[in-house]
Amino acid sequence: MKLIEYMPPFLKENRELNKIFNIEDTELENIRLKVNEVLGEVIVKTAKTYGLDRYEKIYNINNTSNSIEARRTNILFRMNFKAPYSYSWLVNIFDEAIGKNNYRIVLDYEHYTLTIEVLEIYKNIAKELKEMLQKELPANLVLNVNLFQTEETKIYMAGIVHIGKTIKLKQEVF
Repeated sequence: MKLIEYMPPFLKENRELNKIFNIEDTELENIRLKVNEVLGEVIVKTAKTYGLDRYEKIYNINNTSNSIEARRTNILFRMNFKAPYSYSWLVNIFDEAIGKNNYRIVLDYEHYTLTIEVLEIYKNIAKELKEMLQKELPANLVLNVNLFQTEETKIYMAGIVHIGKTIKLKQEVF
């Protein structure tokens, strides 16, 4: 945003106003960046530093992970843990926190067992998840949290063959 563009044409030529507006333009840009940073820290999914620290303090979360994604997931789990519990509630929690294809939920009604398998790359999150679910789920439900790997592991291989000839030239003097 250039303030000088909002001035009438006869004032645009004024050297003092141009210098003042250039300085004010940089200050306004700094303010705009700070406002965007604050707005980013308010939303858990975009927070990076002090926003995560603040949410962890509010929800009494002991930060055991260095990963920003793990910290965000822990906060989202804590924010969304509210009774009543249902299967669809649990699916929504996991969809929101780690994504649709990154977990499996098996509920065995006959044996009162809830088995949750989490993709291995989310092992830090799985540990926190197990602790939180043990506190929040009904006491008559046995909870198993396991890690799994995807079967669809793609391995890409490449190779190159290089064939060449070396030609030695003699330099002749005429």
